[in-house]
Amino acid sequence: IDRYFRNSLCVEVSFTIESTSSRFCVIIWACCLRHSKCRAVTFHINHVDMSVFYGEKNAQLCHQHSMQTPAGTKIVSCEDECTGPETGVKPIRTGTQCLNVSIGAMKYLSVGVNYTCELGKCDANNRCHPFDLLIGCWKEQ
Repeated sequence: IDRYFRNSLCVEVSFTIESTSSRFCVIIWACCLRHSKCRAVTFHINHVDMSVFYGEKNAQLCHQHSMQTPAGTKIVSCEDECTGPETGVKPIRTGTQCLNVSIGAMKYLSVGVNYTCELGKCDANNRCHPFDLLIGCWKEQ
């Protein structure tokens, strides 16, 4: 796709390169100053992992559980619940407040029911260490 800007000597050229696992979007901006003196203003490449959208068998899908509290949304445990092959890539949540509830227990909690949860803090190994403070909590959806 080429797009020329009215009343301007600038042009934007963009194109997409796709495969079943990756998508690259390349955008090039160029402006011409006076006759034939042109300079590139921007060259931009975006990479989007498309494996989730194409349902590839080697894609790992992860979900971070959370619950509501009077102090706002808090993550459950500090781990993600993942399906698919291990990729070795994990978010670091050191210092993040968490609820010391096991991911396995989440399926047994009823939506909208008030529970009492133990508040904690994530360590460098993505484990929730409790503060010995209790807080009201409830599961949404």
